[in-house]
Amino acid sequence: MIFCAFRGSTVMMVVVTFLFACNSPSANNERKETKKKLIERRSLTIHPVTIDGQSARIKVLALRDPFGTDYTSTCKGPTCTGLIGRDYSFRVLVEQNGRILEGATWVGSPKSWVTVDMGPAIGTAGDFEGKEVKGRLVGVPQHGGPTWVRLQHIYTRNVKESGLDASGNFSLYNVLPAKWILLVLHGDQVLYNRLVTLPQESLLAQEPPLVIDLRQPN
Repeated sequence: MIFCAFRGSTVMMVVVTFLFACNSPSANNERKETKKKLIERRSLTIHPVTIDGQSARIKVLALRDPFGTDYTSTCKGPTCTGLIGRDYSFRVLVEQNGRILEGATWVGSPKSWVTVDMGPAIGTAGDFEGKEVKGRLVGVPQHGGPTWVRLQHIYTRNVKESGLDASGNFSLYNVLPAKWILLVLHGDQVLYNRLVTLPQESLLAQEPPLVIDLRQPN
């Protein structure tokens, strides 16, 4: 057992058992390992994607931390290396059409990844109008909190939500063609979840196009 006390620049050590000291190899290795973890370098991959999953080649124009330190020179293609754990802001160029995308993210894991929402298309031209998706829930619980429908886009943070009328009907507006996770939530429970592609032209002609029976196994 080792007791160490520090007073000013004087170090007093009392060695209770032999072959141990404050500067023993094991203690030094432990301190080095702790320091290594604190300054462990991380990487960041910036991944722009459209709502239907198309990605594009980019060039990182700027990558800075909150203190203004510029890390742009560490970037090759979409990946920047030699970073430490903190917030970063970025600015990238879509090489296909010169579009500029900006954002910010926290770099915490050794292989950090951020998906940047490019919207419906890689370019910025054109109008994109989503469609209304209607549906009805069967077997809605009558107790235990509200029930609602949530569409969560896979590639971006795009979310559509709707409550229910007295008959269990719901409507989701401005839904762009894409892959979504369809969730039915009730209080703190997930009653239903499914990967869907919406809207589907074959379903839009039906009324309602989606019927979800919560009494059946998901």
